Amino acid sequence: MEYTTFGKTGRKVSRLGYGGTVAGLKNYVHQFDPEEQKNKDQLIDAMQTAYGLGINYFDTAAGYGDGISERIFGEALASIPEDKIFLATKADVGDALSARRSLERSLKNLRRDSIDLIQIHGTVYSDEQCEKLLAPGGMTEALEKAKAEGLVKHIGFTIECQNTALYRFIQSGRFDVMQIEYNLLFQHPYDPSWKSGSLYDAECPA
Repeated sequence: MEYTTFGKTGRKVSRLGYGGTVAGLKNYVHQFDPEEQKNKDQLIDAMQTAYGLGINYFDTAAGYGDGISERIFGEALASIPEDKIFLATKADVGDALSARRSLERSLKNLRRDSIDLIQIHGTVYSDEQCEKLLAPGGMTEALEKAKAEGLVKHIGFTIECQNTALYRFIQSGRFDVMQIEYNLLFQHPYDPSWKSGSLYDAECPA
């Protein structure tokens, strides 16, 4: 298994991670209910097998089945020492109060006193949403306070486009991690020919 330093966290994580979408959403790829016992058992076995093969990055979200995925992750990973894995979850875009409530619920679902990473869970952000998220008293500040309290070690955001909001988040310097869309077909975030794109900006923010 290959490992790399994850964002600004300083932690070494496996390049291959275990994602929790299917562990929460019904019929995501095909007919499948994660709450059926046989399916739940398979998911738990898959996560534990993944850990045994060297995967230490596990990623889920409060929105995957309204907490179902988190609860399955919590059960599957309960027997593994917390310092052996990097556990991430996400909170849906909202205000400071909803962020706090989401985090507290996630802690309960994941059976933890603290979470390694929580990310603002979005796909595309308007300028207005971005402003509210970064504003005093907003969601980002609420997550920063939770970090100061030790409830979460790192904060980040997810996004699936390359727009103004993405670069504002990077330039704010307030996030340890970003989760963006980057694959064989969508390579806009990284242009080695011109040394441009959001991946370069994230590494060397203005």
